[in-house]
Amino acid sequence: MAIGKRNYATASIPGIFIDTDRVEYVLGPFWIYLIAIGLHMAAAGTMCFIGVYNRYLKFLREKTEYTKISAEANPPPRANVITVNRSDS
Repeated sequence: MAIGKRNYATASIPGIFIDTDRVEYVLGPFWIYLIAIGLHMAAAGTMCFIGVYNRYLKFLREKTEYTKISAEANPPPRANVITVNRSDS
C-alpha cells in the first residue's frame, strides 16, 4: 500500500460497495488507484468548468454595469406631449 499497513476495517470497506474480486480481475491489483486517478480527473474537469463559468459571469456583470453607466450618461430624449386643451395634467 502507498501509506502504511491497512487494518481489517479499512480493508473491508471497498468490498461493501462493489465486488472487489471482479474489479480486480478486470483492472488488476491497482484498481483502486485507477479509480482514484479517474475521480481526480473528474474533479479537475469540474474545476475547469467552474472557472470558465465564473469568468463568463464576471463578463456579464461588467457588461450590464457598462450598459447602465452608458444609459445614465446619455439619457434618451424626452418626448414633448401637447394635449388638446393645453393643460399639463
